[in-house]
Amino acid sequence: MVLPKFKTLKIKYTIYFKTKRKKDLDNYTAPLHKFMCDYLVENGVIPEDDYTIVTGFCSEFGGIDDNYALVELEGEEDGT
Repeated sequence: MVLPKFKTLKIKYTIYFKTKRKKDLDNYTAPLHKFMCDYLVENGVIPEDDYTIVTGFCSEFGGIDDNYALVELEGEEDGT
């Protein structure tokens, strides 16, 4: 699989949980973001994961999935 390359990047995480139990999104987003940025650097998608390259990120609750807990990742080239 060929991964896209970005000069700058804004990341959006949509997090789905398997149960209706209330959870704090920040507890999932912080370690996920660190892991994902390291992965993107190691695989050549971005040259570094500092603030000049990864210019922002956000997370949102996507809903309940009875079968899986999952995360969707969207990347957008930052036009600034």
